[in-house]
Amino acid sequence: MENINPEYLLAREIIACDPGVSGGIAKWSDRIEVWNMPGSLDDLCDYFDYQKSICKNPLVILEKVQLWQGDENNKQGQNVGRQFRIQKMLNQYAELRSAIRSRGFQYIEVSPVSWQSFLSIRIKGEERVIRKRRFKDIASDWYPSVKVTLNNADALLLVEFMRRKLKYNPLWVTQNIQKKSDKNLLSK
Repeated sequence: MENINPEYLLAREIIACDPGVSGGIAKWSDRIEVWNMPGSLDDLCDYFDYQKSICKNPLVILEKVQLWQGDENNKQGQNVGRQFRIQKMLNQYAELRSAIRSRGFQYIEVSPVSWQSFLSIRIKGEERVIRKRRFKDIASDWYPSVKVTLNNADALLLVEFMRRKLKYNPLWVTQNIQKKSDKNLLSK
C-alpha cells in the first residue's frame, strides 16, 4: 500500500504555465519536467489531453495576465511594438486558459506580484531583462537537475510557489482552485 502524503490529497502533480509564446510549462510529480509553450491551441489541447491521461491528481497553476493602467495608455499608439506584444500575450493566455478549462483541470490563477512576493524574489522596479536572468539563476539553484532557460524559469518558480502553498497553506489552495466541468462550458 502506498504511503499517504497529505499534500497529494489536493494534487499529486503540479503543472505550472507561464503564458506567452516564449513562456514555458513545468511539471512536478515524481520528477521535474519542462517544455516550451506549445505554439497553437491544438498543440495546447493535445498537451493537456496527454497530461490528463497520465496524471493521477493534477493541479494547474497559471500565471495571470492582464492589462495594467500604463498598458491601456499605450493603446493610443505611443508604443506600437509594446502594444503588439501585450496583445499577443493576452491572446496566448486566453488560449492557454481555454485549453485548461476545456479539459476539466483544476487550476489556480495567480498574479506575478503574488507568487514573486510569496517566494521573496520580487524587486520592485527591476528591469525585465535583469529580472529574467535573476529568475533563471534562482530556478537553476532550486532545480539543479533541469536545464533552466529564460523560457522555462518562471514556470519552474511557479511550481515552487505551488509546492510551498500545498505544504504550508493548503487552505489557500482550496480557496483558490477553479474548475469548470465540460458540461458547464458547453452550456455557456
